Amino acid sequence: MPGAQKKSLDTPDEQFRAEGLTADIVQIGEASVSRNVFLSGAHCALAARAIEHRLYEQTWLRADYDLLPMLRTHPVPTLVIHGDKDFVPVEVASHIAEAIPDAQLSVLPDCGHFAYLEYPDLVQGQITAFLKGGRVDPS
Repeated sequence: MPGAQKKSLDTPDEQFRAEGLTADIVQIGEASVSRNVFLSGAHCALAARAIEHRLYEQTWLRADYDLLPMLRTHPVPTLVIHGDKDFVPVEVASHIAEAIPDAQLSVLPDCGHFAYLEYPDLVQGQITAFLKGGRVDPS
């Protein structure tokens, strides 16, 4: 329309709805997660940004958000794999592993944030050992 101004869409959720797209929303704890979204191209990226924005609003952006109490109720044995060169401090991974009952922490030497890309065979071996019920070498 000549002379008409396009409305500014501030959030990915608003952009997603403006495109006429919908998603099936699932409540997981305090966070809403979208499922069964079958989109392609730009719509897929827009949907992902909308989900990410919603999760950030419901978690990290809240002043009272604390992940550790929720992790203490996690009923599934967990393997936390972390690189010693990760930009996230090892102490953070350690706090997470300590909070989860039956969790194991494995810190990989000379490894950054993407352990599965940097040391795929080592990560696969640790996951396999963990899933077989064994202890993994912590470093």
